[in-house]
Amino acid sequence: MLSTASPYKFADSVLDALGDAQPAGTDPFVNLAELNKQTGVEIPPRMLALKDLPVLHNEVIPADKMELAVVKNLL
Repeated sequence: MLSTASPYKFADSVLDALGDAQPAGTDPFVNLAELNKQTGVEIPPRMLALKDLPVLHNEVIPADKMELAVVKNLL
C-alpha cells in the first residue's frame, strides 16, 4: 500500500514542483522513472506492478453527470 505522502502517487505534480513539468499526456510510468532519477527515492514495487495490469475503468464522467452515474451503477 502507498501512503498518502508518497511522491509517486502524484509524480507529475511533484515533477512540476521540482521545476520539471511534463507535457500533458506523458506516460505516467515515464514520470515515475524521471522522479526516481531526480530524487533517488525507490519507486514502490506496487506502483511499478500497475504497468502490467489491465485497465479496468476508463470512463470519464463530467461532474454534472456524476449523480446520475452513481445512481445508475447502484441499480
